[in-house]
Amino acid sequence: MVLTGKAFVPELGRPLGQKHTLLARIIVPPRPSGAGVLIVAISERLEDIMENRVAMIAIVVEDDEEAVELNSILHQYSQYIIGRMGIPHRERKISLISIAIDGPADAISALAGKLGSLPGVSAKTVYAKLEEQ
Repeated sequence: MVLTGKAFVPELGRPLGQKHTLLARIIVPPRPSGAGVLIVAISERLEDIMENRVAMIAIVVEDDEEAVELNSILHQYSQYIIGRMGIPHRERKISLISIAIDGPADAISALAGKLGSLPGVSAKTVYAKLEEQ
């Protein structure tokens, strides 16, 4: 939503400037009439309004020369990473890594996509089936 003019938004605790973009997470509850919308969050940052998900990302590294780039990508998403376990399988010359993550679904998907796009690296994600809090 784009607001023009001066407006005070209680959720932000301050007035807006001349033109300002706000993001809102909107839930449309199922109703027979189809009417009604519930705005559950208003913010300037996408991360504030997205629903967080809990997931595991399984990573198979077949090319150990990608380790530096892989670690750099993981560092970019460190704010969402709960834990990490890496197991080198020396006989087969691969590494197996698991990442526990709690963050916006878009961030989790982007992380897995970036990891999987590295040569010699495969990544798959599984999401926990948690009720929305």
